[in-house]
Amino acid sequence: MNATVAPEGHPVKFAAMLCLYINNDHLEVEAALKSAFHNQSLKPDHLIAVFDGPVHPEVARVIDDFEKEHSVTRVYHDACKGHGPSRSAAIDACEHDWIAIVDADDVSKPHRFEATCSIIKQYPDTAVVGGGITEFNTTETLTSFGKTKSYPESPADVRRYLKARSPIAQPASMLRVEAIKAVGNYMPWFNNEDYHLWIRLVSSGYELRNSPHSLIWFRTNPALFMRRGGWRYWLNETKLQFYSLRSGTTSLRYVVPGVALRFVIQVMSPNKIRKYFYENILR
Repeated sequence: MNATVAPEGHPVKFAAMLCLYINNDHLEVEAALKSAFHNQSLKPDHLIAVFDGPVHPEVARVIDDFEKEHSVTRVYHDACKGHGPSRSAAIDACEHDWIAIVDADDVSKPHRFEATCSIIKQYPDTAVVGGGITEFNTTETLTSFGKTKSYPESPADVRRYLKARSPIAQPASMLRVEAIKAVGNYMPWFNNEDYHLWIRLVSSGYELRNSPHSLIWFRTNPALFMRRGGWRYWLNETKLQFYSLRSGTTSLRYVVPGVALRFVIQVMSPNKIRKYFYENILR
């Protein structure tokens, strides 16, 4: 599990992945790219843009304009395959040791990559480095900011946190490509491909860490919490908890109450109550 890292005094070289699909807003995509490549104290060297099926022409033009000034690799899917296959394709296309996730509707804070890379240089064998997120939402007339969520910093605390919930905010994460490929890359798991990946990494002996800083502004809206509900979502989360149990990253002490609580929130509760639980209890 040894990793290569830039010599002391030299920045870590890394790429960024951006996965696009038909519902992306071109202004949000433009803001995401600007925050990740222009307004950073330490910038990515390359962008891997995955077109997960058709996208709006305005979004395609944003990438065309971006490519005039930056190095870009494009990956195209004929039809939408979902987040897992798109991120897997970006990993496969990456020629750097590290790749940062840039979500098309979030905004990276100016110190994001500098804070992440300082941890990578200190702990080069780390497989994933994440960090905190600050929620925000925009309307035509207002941008409102919500809570800042922090995550466990040390590998030991990450392992403890993983017993009950996902320990890494994927939109704020940077991944060591070699480690991700070693455990099979992203795999299909409905709306939980990232959580599934963290379990596989930890059960394989890899270390995951988080920066103490908030690294991104994370966009929220009612649709976000709608996607985190329903029978299918709960069943797949339940299967994931038992997968974690079989993998040795949790125990029945956490699985049984966790599955029961998720049933109440994800199946029985209306979206307004679900939003409250995710913002105040589950996250």
